Amino acid sequence: MSVPPNKYESCFSVWKSKFLYYGCGAPIRITKNFTKISRIMRQKFIKNRGFEGDMSPSKEYKYERMTGTRFLAYAAITSAVTGVGFLLTAPIPLIPGAIHWRVLAFLPCIFGVLFGPVTGFISGAIGNTLWAIIGGYFNAATPIFDLIGVGLTGLIPGLFSKPHECTTGRGLLKATVVSTISGFIMVPIVAVGFDLVGAAPFIPAVTFLVLSDIPPIVIGTPIVLGAVAGPFLKRGLLKWRL
Repeated sequence: MSVPPNKYESCFSVWKSKFLYYGCGAPIRITKNFTKISRIMRQKFIKNRGFEGDMSPSKEYKYERMTGTRFLAYAAITSAVTGVGFLLTAPIPLIPGAIHWRVLAFLPCIFGVLFGPVTGFISGAIGNTLWAIIGGYFNAATPIFDLIGVGLTGLIPGLFSKPHECTTGRGLLKATVVSTISGFIMVPIVAVGFDLVGAAPFIPAVTFLVLSDIPPIVIGTPIVLGAVAGPFLKRGLLKWRL
């Protein structure tokens, strides 16, 4: 028994509509919905992290000013990490009782870039003082020349480099150069203090301070910033600076 022509046309229309839905319509609709959802999620991500505009490293991020309890907590933690880090990784005396080879001399630079210049200064100034007191290296120059000199290795990088810049090779190079310059600024300041209190003559102090602190800063700063800046930014851990 043959099927009437209109029956064929009816069946063809049904299959055609199903084909258009499953073969074309649904993917197009899903793609549009997925694009819309992605856009909404991206906007929420930017809002929650305090960033605006394009997420590319070339855009300027907006950080919140660190205040109150959060600042005290960050200052205390970074100072403690710096002090203990110096103590545990400075076993080789270059001038006994005055200058030791500090493997983690870059810590104030890192904290300055990540959490801001003031936090960086405190981490270097207080951290170095804690190291001198606990390690038995404290002298009359420590609370003045050492405090200022090592503090500057956190302050200066924090003024000129920010975490989002360190997600690129150019930004890492900039942070490394600035940190190295801050190290060279620190050296004569600390050396003057050693000379005044009789811990070491100025020229030998400058020589051994360069040997003890500059290589770790040059090597350690880009390695650590390159490893932590990107992941910390994605998790919203670098939203506050001071």
